Amino acid sequence: MSKRKNKLNKKLIIIISLIVFVIAVPLIAFLVQKKGGKEVNTHIISNNIDNATIINGVVSPEDTNSIFLDTSKGNDFSIKVKEGQSIKKGDTLIVYSTNAIESKISSMESEIKNNKEQIRELNKSGAVALKEQSNMLKSTVKSLEDELKELRKQKDSYIIKSSMDGIVSEVNSGNNNPTTPIIVVESNKKIIKGELTEYELPNITLSTPASVSLKALGEKYYNSKIIKIARNPSNNSAEAASNPLGGTAKISNYAITFTIPKDIEGKVQNGFHALVKLGNTDKTITIPKKAVYKDVDKNHKMIWIVKDNKALSKKIKVKDNGADYILLTDIENGTKVIIDAPEKLKEGDEVTLK
Repeated sequence: MSKRKNKLNKKLIIIISLIVFVIAVPLIAFLVQKKGGKEVNTHIISNNIDNATIINGVVSPEDTNSIFLDTSKGNDFSIKVKEGQSIKKGDTLIVYSTNAIESKISSMESEIKNNKEQIRELNKSGAVALKEQSNMLKSTVKSLEDELKELRKQKDSYIIKSSMDGIVSEVNSGNNNPTTPIIVVESNKKIIKGELTEYELPNITLSTPASVSLKALGEKYYNSKIIKIARNPSNNSAEAASNPLGGTAKISNYAITFTIPKDIEGKVQNGFHALVKLGNTDKTITIPKKAVYKDVDKNHKMIWIVKDNKALSKKIKVKDNGADYILLTDIENGTKVIIDAPEKLKEGDEVTLK
């Protein structure tokens, strides 16, 4: 009797264990899945503007011509232009006194004239004995004429002319210091000057897109072009780089120049500060078509986004772009959009990223 009872108890235990197992396994799997959330693939909303390099710049003349005192020509000179005056290439800027050189020219011209007169007199006599003397005088005249030619060239160099069109930006009429310019001429054409760090330089080429915003003219950006990128670092950074024991870490900087956008050419002044964006600044945002889980109509779709590890449904406006959609709805950069969403995904479901 007891043996039979024991067999029944064992069977009952086995049956109960099987029932518990059948119920527990799916329940545990459900709880695990609920705790971890559904695994999903995502596409991150991104526009190219965040990949742009932004540097500071300043408006400067494209070219500058500084005229210094030439002590070899003396300290007696007169300035022929005024500050702010517009000038053309070849216009006279400074005239040094040529009294001394003109005296030499006059003396030499008289000497040449006298020698030529003597040659004529000797030739008139026809004496063979005087022919050698005539030839010597001719040689002297030739030598004097060569010297006279050089003196006249030297006299021309006492008139300093502008090498370019531009504006006289600075006049120091009482300056006798050879290290300080007497006159500074700036080109009419302006450019924007900036600097790249050694970390930015490898990513920038002459073909890199550029746009500039002048702080004095508002926040709008205008298309520009890179004119030149220096191959060698600026003086200060080069000196720092050559002194590794100088203390704090140093970074080399490289000069870069940009065109002034045509839209604002007449509005800028030297010294205006600019912000320059380098790189692709296209704000167009695209999303894969497989991010759409429901079509509302041709231009409106439903997508899932992930926020705080939960799936949230969002209606968006789009434009068909072939392989993907151009997003016309404002969505924050960096937002995660679910692609190939699970069929039974619901609003508020917890999700984990694959």
